[in-house]
Amino acid sequence: MPNFLVDFLQSTAEYQNWGEWNIVIVSFWGTVFLTLLQWRGMWQQNRLIWKNHSGEAFSTPLTIFTVSFFATFFCYGWIIKSLAPVINGSLALPFLTALLGLKKFKGFRKTDWILIVFYLSLIPAIIILPYPKTVMSINIFSTFIFLLLQLAELVKSPSRGVLGGEYILSFLASYFFWSTYGISIGDPIISTGSPTMLIMWSVTGLVWLKKPEAGFES
Repeated sequence: MPNFLVDFLQSTAEYQNWGEWNIVIVSFWGTVFLTLLQWRGMWQQNRLIWKNHSGEAFSTPLTIFTVSFFATFFCYGWIIKSLAPVINGSLALPFLTALLGLKKFKGFRKTDWILIVFYLSLIPAIIILPYPKTVMSINIFSTFIFLLLQLAELVKSPSRGVLGGEYILSFLASYFFWSTYGISIGDPIISTGSPTMLIMWSVTGLVWLKKPEAGFES
């Protein structure tokens, strides 16, 4: 293993708390489990997009934002020397695959290109600027807007399109965990933001259940 990776691992909060059963380790294993769950959800979601050559009912703006969110979260974890955000940030890769599929089968509008320029610029910004928490705050508080756009796209769609149930469930599980975690440690941002996102994904899931299947191959 390269020396810089060894140095990073040894400097992380998880490494320094290893062997103890505390909130750092609980959140670390929770993050690992949820990241694997979301990788599985995105693997299925990418199959639906690429196999059916469609992006119906799947929000391009949300996908653009999510690529940026996880990529900046990866960088944020590296900066603050925490392994959990680095692992969770790896989800930028399957979301990038989905975004490429949306570009190919759905196309980008002018507003999509503007979002790409702005949100992807946050990736070098979090590395270069001395305000990583400010950059992450922009991402966190943007989430609600993009979830509303996904909900609106699903409502307008005549069917579920290629929006997968496993994809929705993976986010429900993720925000349920972070809601519980945020409340347990008394973090004001996590304990208010995560339950709000949980409600948004719950509403999206209910709308999804009421929509007829699109007849796409899974």
